[in-house]
Amino acid sequence: MLGLAKVEALSGKTLISVTDMQILFGLLWLGVVVLFLLAVGGLATNQHWWKVVAYVAVVVSQFLITIWWPDAKWGTIANVFVLITVFYSNL
Repeated sequence: MLGLAKVEALSGKTLISVTDMQILFGLLWLGVVVLFLLAVGGLATNQHWWKVVAYVAVVVSQFLITIWWPDAKWGTIANVFVLITVFYSNL
């Protein structure tokens, strides 16, 4: 995506042209990772806001997965797992 390395297993196909927006989408992926880590940190420290952060992370993650569907479609399973876990935690 950012041209740092070539991974033969990835197709490189996307649903949109990202030639001018590669940095933006790379930062969005990084942001999703940070949001997931914040949610885990909030859960571990019993913060009240961790569920909201987890939901936002899943929404942004799924948006990015949709764009890179051929290579990232399996991330949907992880997102569903996170959604179910967050929804049923401490009902």
